[in-house]
Amino acid sequence: MTALVRIRSERDRMSAIERRIADFVLENAHLLRDYSSQQLADALGISQSSVVKFCQKQGFRGYPDLKLSINEAVVRADSGTADALAHAHAGELPRPAAGLWQRKSEAEQATRLINPPEALDAAATAIGGARAVFIIGLGEDDIHARAFALRLSLLGILTVHNLDPAHMTASLSAAVPGDVLLVFSEHGMQPALCQLSRHFRAHQHGKVVTITRHNSNALRAHADIPCWSPPTTNARTSNPCSTTPRCSTCSTASTSACAKPTPAAARACRTTWSASSRCLSRDRSCRLSTTIHLPHPERPHDDSPDRPPAAVAGPGHRLRASPTRGAEAARWAGAGQLVLVTTADWDATTGTLRYYQREGTRWRQVGGPFDITVGRTGTAWGIGLHAARNDGPVKREGDGKAPAGVFAIGTAFGYAPSATTGLAYKGMGSNDWCIDVPESSYYNRIIDRSLVKAPHLDKSSEPMRRDIHADGDQRYREGFVIEHNAEGAVANGGSCIFAHLWKAPGEATAGCTAMAPGSMAPLLAWLDARRQPVFVELPLAQYAQLRTAWNLPAIADAEPAR
Repeated sequence: MTALVRIRSERDRMSAIERRIADFVLENAHLLRDYSSQQLADALGISQSSVVKFCQKQGFRGYPDLKLSINEAVVRADSGTADALAHAHAGELPRPAAGLWQRKSEAEQATRLINPPEALDAAATAIGGARAVFIIGLGEDDIHARAFALRLSLLGILTVHNLDPAHMTASLSAAVPGDVLLVFSEHGMQPALCQLSRHFRAHQHGKVVTITRHNSNALRAHADIPCWSPPTTNARTSNPCSTTPRCSTCSTASTSACAKPTPAAARACRTTWSASSRCLSRDRSCRLSTTIHLPHPERPHDDSPDRPPAAVAGPGHRLRASPTRGAEAARWAGAGQLVLVTTADWDATTGTLRYYQREGTRWRQVGGPFDITVGRTGTAWGIGLHAARNDGPVKREGDGKAPAGVFAIGTAFGYAPSATTGLAYKGMGSNDWCIDVPESSYYNRIIDRSLVKAPHLDKSSEPMRRDIHADGDQRYREGFVIEHNAEGAVANGGSCIFAHLWKAPGEATAGCTAMAPGSMAPLLAWLDARRQPVFVELPLAQYAQLRTAWNLPAIADAEPAR
């Protein structure tokens, strides 16, 4: 077993500091020969003794031995290409079959190392016992999804393969309990795949098997059987591809090489976990949020390297009315829970909250009404599941307005390490901050500032532990993320929008929705991520105008709670 495979297989059992060292080593193996132990410690902001202890825990006498072992692994990885070139120059035919078998053996070994045997056995049993296996992968991931579907077909297993989430949703309507949805996704970050997985588990009662990179991610949170694939390796550098944004060439379950060499300055994968979209912390690329939004059809994709991987629409993006607004309700048609906030008008700073559960085609009120407060300057159209609108004020960063519209409900959070809720939950620490600085590449994300170093982070004014940083403030003791401007898609579009406790009854917020502790606790306990809850906030006039088109409950004649 090579040093790199050993480190990769042990990563999830390491401490936070050890994971930082492991991630750097795995992604910069080709550079390690130029680093002393002190330089490595300085690059990571840790002590030299931490580097030495890491090496010793991996079975090496010290850092020089670890560096030598990793250099040998890098050389061996490159030797296949070098040998092939040498044979070609000598007029001999290279023997690709031997190289392919070697790479297949190495990939199988790495796969078995990073996947518990019981997970592999459970996946095989589920697939073997299913009436049908539904297989999907988006973009480059579809290459591996299609190949796997072909192999299952050759084994006589009924497979339904599709590369379009909308078409796959239609196909899944024919599934029966016991069927399997197999999802390929390198980083596990696509909201459409998370939505498919939740829908399949909730409505078809089948098994969801995911194949992603070996890290925590949103898709893994929706899997019955999560499996991992070894990181893809760059043929030129033998390091996992880490372009910023990550290149689409590196794909799930791939043992082939990445065709995009990455500049050294860009080889720093970001560490993320949930905020009002993705937030950042110890586990790499971990999305705890339960967003169900689909990519907006009007927003062009932006591959500029100074924006986050999923960011779209840079500064100056104008919000426009959608010509397909009548079909908007289809975007949240799968929601089984609805939290409704209504205010008197755009300028009102107080309102009323009710919540409903879907029963057939009707909404039944199960909680409220109770009083809430919104932004100190009222409300404005936000960026959510609904189409962009300009028939009223539009939310901007720092305007003191709460976003209006329909939004997915994300991760719950608080000061305690756990909470009674059906949402994914994150207990906040003293280093967790939500970044409200538009020029930051981490805009609208919650990060751990002890682990993430980047420009502009010190300008953020939103600590998630306000009790520690703001004289005992209890507003964030309990709350949940409202997925406005998900993934910081629109610069200056507004950030860090939550439902949280109010500071005092009737006191307005900077743009969030606040309520009494006695109202928040039962709401959190009722919310269930599996039911794809949505948050709707509207002035009464807009609510009356849009209620039928958006399939919202009628407040006046809503069936009372029983």
